[in-house]
Amino acid sequence: IGETLVESLNNPESWIRQADQQFLVADSMADNVRDLGGDEKSTLRSVGFLKATTLMLALSIENSFKAVKASKGMFSVNERGSTKDSRGGGGSGHSLLDLAREISFSLSKDEVFLLKRLSEIGIWAGKYHVPIRHDAFENACRENPKSLKLPSDLYIVKSILNRAAKLAGVSSVAQ
Repeated sequence: IGETLVESLNNPESWIRQADQQFLVADSMADNVRDLGGDEKSTLRSVGFLKATTLMLALSIENSFKAVKASKGMFSVNERGSTKDSRGGGGSGHSLLDLAREISFSLSKDEVFLLKRLSEIGIWAGKYHVPIRHDAFENACRENPKSLKLPSDLYIVKSILNRAAKLAGVSSVAQ
């Protein structure tokens, strides 16, 4: 590809392209979330579309925030590869609120609420049926992180993606 690993990691356009892909896939899957049929297979498919949509939205925001980190040359590598501390995102590496703080990204109250839910998706709910830590399990029992408001949450994610792209000095195709 003609780049070193550190050059590739610090390429904001590559991060935004990844974020664009994930957003566009989520956007195209979102219509299938409401397609409930009368049988168990249709219901499972609809729930699967919901989980896949939310996971893609979470990953899209994560990658758009990492584009901003890349634009500032914040990624570093060691002999094994990308260093965990330069990737950011808190202890899990996927906290969208931690990433937003790391890049000084301003968020509205609605955006903070959505990013809290999407962080849970990126950390566990997109992969497992329950959290694998006690504290996260108890929180998930109180607040269902798998809920998504369509289409309004798509608009919020698109706005965040476009603002992050602008902050990173690149354009997003998800206009």
